[in-house]
Amino acid sequence: MPRVVVVSLLLLLTACAGPSPRDYEFAPPITTGGRLCLIQCQQAREFCREQCGLQSSPCYRHAEQRAVQAYDQYLIDMAKIRQTPEKKLHDFMDASSCQSVTCRDDCDGAYRTCYSGCGGEVIPAY
Repeated sequence: MPRVVVVSLLLLLTACAGPSPRDYEFAPPITTGGRLCLIQCQQAREFCREQCGLQSSPCYRHAEQRAVQAYDQYLIDMAKIRQTPEKKLHDFMDASSCQSVTCRDDCDGAYRTCYSGCGGEVIPAY
């Protein structure tokens, strides 16, 4: 089954889950087949995380462009009133909407589901 389909199915399985703890302990499966299965889980999680990164990259570029425009306008405004600029470019950077935390959380949830499916035990750590 292609990785995208596996990840999609795993995300679908975890989508209806309620709130969950932030940390987990993992007890690996006892069988060789189960441990080999975990390799596929790890590969699917890495692929999923890479996809999250690709989705957020354009957002960061747009946030940087907006910051440059706002900073340029700030410099113009400061020059008009003959004030020395105190702010820096990074003060105008707001990438809070670009955070891919939800996407990464989905990847991690899918990984936990896959891990359990391979015979491992996922233990919530509260």
